Amino acid sequence: LEKALSSIHSSWDTLVQKGKLSTDKAREMKARLTTKVLTEVSKSADLVVEAIIEDLKVKQDLFKLLQGHFTDKTIFASN
Repeated sequence: LEKALSSIHSSWDTLVQKGKLSTDKAREMKARLTTKVLTEVSKSADLVVEAIIEDLKVKQDLFKLLQGHFTDKTIFASN
């Protein structure tokens, strides 16, 4: 998860360098973004966004696992 978070932060830093994102906004976004493993996530989460390998079978298996963990009200999204 640290590698993924670092990659996202790096992408935002690049946007700052290109003038497409302000330093303050990038700092704010970095402060708000968190990552967690499934066992750390509240079962009552309203929204879950997955960001795993682009393999349909892997994604289908993940969503089956997620459905068993969260409530019927949880919205699942894929990047």
